[in-house]
Amino acid sequence: ISDMKKKGENTKNFIEALSSKPVNKPLGEKIYKGAVENMRYYCLITTSQCYGGGSLRKEIPSLAVTVLVLLAGLILTIRGLRQKTTRLRSDFLVLLLIWVGVFTILTIPVSFQLRPRFFIVVFAIPFISLGLLYEYLEERFNKKYALLAAVLLTAGVIGWNSHGTYAWFKEQAKSQKSNFIVKRTLILKAKDGVTLGQLQGAVDWIYARHLAGETLYYYVKPEHVRPIEYLLVEKNDKDLKFATMKINEDPKAQYFAVTPKKSGIDPVVKKFGQDAVILAQEQFGQLMAYELDFPNRTKSETFKPKKANESDDRLYWKDVFNF
Repeated sequence: ISDMKKKGENTKNFIEALSSKPVNKPLGEKIYKGAVENMRYYCLITTSQCYGGGSLRKEIPSLAVTVLVLLAGLILTIRGLRQKTTRLRSDFLVLLLIWVGVFTILTIPVSFQLRPRFFIVVFAIPFISLGLLYEYLEERFNKKYALLAAVLLTAGVIGWNSHGTYAWFKEQAKSQKSNFIVKRTLILKAKDGVTLGQLQGAVDWIYARHLAGETLYYYVKPEHVRPIEYLLVEKNDKDLKFATMKINEDPKAQYFAVTPKKSGIDPVVKKFGQDAVILAQEQFGQLMAYELDFPNRTKSETFKPKKANESDDRLYWKDVFNF
């Protein structure tokens, strides 16, 4: 839907992003890093552990279980292919090997940039391996004992993941209210604990302080540029003019910054100079929102601002359904 509406822009962006991902590292290092990251994120899928926030000693049991399950699945897949079996089963096992193999090879070039979200396409692999293991236990041992082992393993996986989910929601709740150290924010690129609620609060505060007729310039971390832009557009204010921060000659410029609490306005000072003056500030969980002024900047009465957001290669559901 997105590509049809935007004439292939999303595919183009995906290809450009993929080609820019690889890091200039020796192949051996990439293979090793890829193997480590694959085990880590398969462990995360299987047990909700190995997220990098705990000590290695605590992660050994869940990592060991994951490695054993995946190895068992690989061995049983090869064993199944060597046995006389149905065409359907054989095709499935071949597909399983291709699935895992292709994904593993594709992750080698970007092994230093892997994130949990990349593993959505292989999310089912550990659980298929568990299924193959259960099947083998039923063939090899008494059905009663095989069932008991399957129940215990399944309960362990569910228990681990339930605990992880509870811990994650607990962290998110705390991060909404204070500058809380987040360990389990796993899907996003940065582990900063920033949520939509915090960004919404910061944008509401900025919008409330914005003066009619002024051009709103904002500074945020690169990954928050589009969310802030989206939230400003959602204000449905046709007279609102905004853009990412530029210290220019615009006499009607009004400056804001949204930064991590631990950083303060240091990122703004580092990028735009030392003369930033804080006019107002407010905290929203992990974030600080600032209204700033740059009293030493040059102004021009003939300044003509460019229109913000003339083109957008992103598509939102509201664009599809016209609401």
